[in-house]
Amino acid sequence: METDKNIRGGMSPDAARRAARIEFGGEERFREEHRDARGSRLVEDAIADVRYAACWLFRSPGFAIAAILTLGLGIGGTTAVFSVVDGVLLKPLPYAQPDRLVGIWSLNSQLDPDPFTSSPPDFRALRERATSFDDIAAHYSNSANALVAGEPVRLAAFARAQTCSPSSEFVAG
Repeated sequence: METDKNIRGGMSPDAARRAARIEFGGEERFREEHRDARGSRLVEDAIADVRYAACWLFRSPGFAIAAILTLGLGIGGTTAVFSVVDGVLLKPLPYAQPDRLVGIWSLNSQLDPDPFTSSPPDFRALRERATSFDDIAAHYSNSANALVAGEPVRLAAFARAQTCSPSSEFVAG
């Protein structure tokens, strides 16, 4: 209809058709709008994207292998990090009543007003005299100096955590 109008306005048929197409816009735009109205565009786009990706991957297999390995490493790394975060931070502690756990600190207000971790002798005394606890565990950390190849080095020293009932013996590791 636009072409006929342009011809009546004095244009040649080819120029009238070209002007009508420019004013009307591309046919593809209306096809896209029609697909959108049908609601099947998502599936059609996904199929087209998969075909396009497969074409590119088969054209350059080196790139395909690198992309697949990169995705695999990224997904694997993300899964590993989530597993650690889930196990350490998100899941509750593996105790019957984790809300009843307590931390015990020593205090010597004459030497230092800040609380500090109890020593092994304090732990032994607590274990022998305490009757309110089902189990007692201790963990000690400290630091030490050592000479390595003639150079002083600061080392972290730990006593392993040991769950003890009041009748068992404390073991430092």
